[in-house]
Amino acid sequence: GRGYWRVVIEDEDGPTLRQRIGIQRVENLNSVAIDPTCIDFQYRDATWGMAWDDMPAGIFKELHGQDPEQHIDLIGSMLPEETRAIWFPKEKVRVLEYWRKKWKMRTVLKLIDGRECWEDEVPHDAARDFRGQPMLDGSGAINSKKKPDPYIEWRKMTGAQTLEKRIWPGRFIPIVVCVGREVFRGRNKAKIHSGLVKPAMDPSRMHDFMESRTVDEVALSPLPHMFAPIGSLSPDQEGIVNDINRHPWSVVTWTPQKDPTGTQMLPPPQWLSPSPNTAAVVQAAASAKDNIQRVLNLFAPQLGRVTSSQLSGRAQEEAKQSGDVSHAAFPDNFKRALTYEGEVVN
Repeated sequence: GRGYWRVVIEDEDGPTLRQRIGIQRVENLNSVAIDPTCIDFQYRDATWGMAWDDMPAGIFKELHGQDPEQHIDLIGSMLPEETRAIWFPKEKVRVLEYWRKKWKMRTVLKLIDGRECWEDEVPHDAARDFRGQPMLDGSGAINSKKKPDPYIEWRKMTGAQTLEKRIWPGRFIPIVVCVGREVFRGRNKAKIHSGLVKPAMDPSRMHDFMESRTVDEVALSPLPHMFAPIGSLSPDQEGIVNDINRHPWSVVTWTPQKDPTGTQMLPPPQWLSPSPNTAAVVQAAASAKDNIQRVLNLFAPQLGRVTSSQLSGRAQEEAKQSGDVSHAAFPDNFKRALTYEGEVVN
């Protein structure tokens, strides 16, 4: 019901100072944390966010020129053993990127020619007085207003020290959050993010179990057996009967025989075909399949199949539209996430 990807700034390869903007997947959802008090779907109003990764100690030493053990020595006994195990797992270092939104009060001006800018960024071609100073007041040249201007502070750190620190370009934290479906449970309860996979897991298990059981009942059911009195079949007939399950015999002949006393005719041989217990299994499999469709709200018209009970094209279209509406949250939220990614890149 929830996933992330990141917008990153990467150095281009070779002897160049150029950088590029890249998109990076987040494989481990537990390696990202973001402000949980946000109201916006895509967390535009997040005040902080972080993403971390466990880097092998050898690679960390090559990139930063420091032995990971030196970080522990920097703070000595101030770091509890449990915390040390989190930040410095065996032969690895947890490197965290942390973004924090901060604000500074600035004055925005409206110049006499209609342009708007910050007070400390007045363009050179702005109207000026006889002393050469921008006409920022008097004679109704501008309007002004103080307002907070947000900026993002970025840090790369370990559990012992900050490795890098700078102002991040842009106004948004570059973690893109994609929510599946949000369920609000009331003012005092946390909201739930849900997707399609988890609700369908139990019905899918039931369906798989029943399908496997159906195969067992049908494929491993006992073959038909013939019960016949001793001596009622000739050797050739016994060979045919023993081989009958391998060939599609249409007619099997039988020679009438008398009992050893010669007074009574022996009854004819009889087939005993044990019926596999498939009816209940097939019904359970159909019920599990129906449960999957109800959970996912995907029925035959939406899957491109036309059933005999739904001959009306109007009925099929209405069923498809109802499924589209019930799942509208997923494509809508994904489009919102893409929009936010574009805002971060721009």
